[in-house]
Amino acid sequence: RRSDGFVDTHVGGLNLNYELSKKTKLHLNYFYNDLRQEVDRTATLQNLLGEKTTAETQQESQQLSKNRNHRFNAELRHKIDSTQDLKWRNDVSIINSVVNRNTLSQTFDVDDIFRNGRTTDLQTQNQGLNFKSNLTYRKRFSKAGRAFVGNFKIGTFNRDRDNEVFSINQFPDFEEE
Repeated sequence: RRSDGFVDTHVGGLNLNYELSKKTKLHLNYFYNDLRQEVDRTATLQNLLGEKTTAETQQESQQLSKNRNHRFNAELRHKIDSTQDLKWRNDVSIINSVVNRNTLSQTFDVDDIFRNGRTTDLQTQNQGLNFKSNLTYRKRFSKAGRAFVGNFKIGTFNRDRDNEVFSINQFPDFEEE
């Protein structure tokens, strides 16, 4: 969850508006955000049977998450005449995120004898590139409420995600009596 742990966030952006001519306008913007989150947890769980504790589990985990995003938007508007215009919008986003989580869990019975344990190391890496382009032509006719709108869209969404999980489960060697 984003509200857990220590979070550092850096954001920034830039907006530019150009009037290329009386009929043509260009709007550009760029946005960047960088989020880093560190979470350390320690927990003790008790298994109860009635009022008696039957086992206790100690858990420790550390997690580091990093998310970086770049977003570019460009929009070109051209007024052909008083009844026609073109709008061309392009959006590009680049996504990069990494999560590393290490967890240790150990369970002991009421006599403090080790019963089981688990060590887990999770690493996730996510990268993506998204692109959308939209061209719109509008023509208003002289009769009120009548218009023609043509729209052409194209886009691609590419994402590459790698997950690695390394886990060791431990159980004591019980000797037969």
